[in-house]
Amino acid sequence: MTKDEFKERKAKIDEKKANIENNLKKCKETIKQAKLEFKNGKHDLKSIKNEMKILKSTRKKQSL
Repeated sequence: MTKDEFKERKAKIDEKKANIENNLKKCKETIKQAKLEFKNGKHDLKSIKNEMKILKSTRKKQSL
């Protein structure tokens, strides 16, 4: 293997490595965003449950 062939192969490998690292970074960002959306959805659900509890207790008070 000549120096030029070695440099070409190394360049290809480095390019593949950079692509994989970029894809990994994108995946991590996507996961981070999904976790945030999940957390927000969970909070919204909790708020809705609390509203339902308040509605039920208000209705009970009105019926008494």
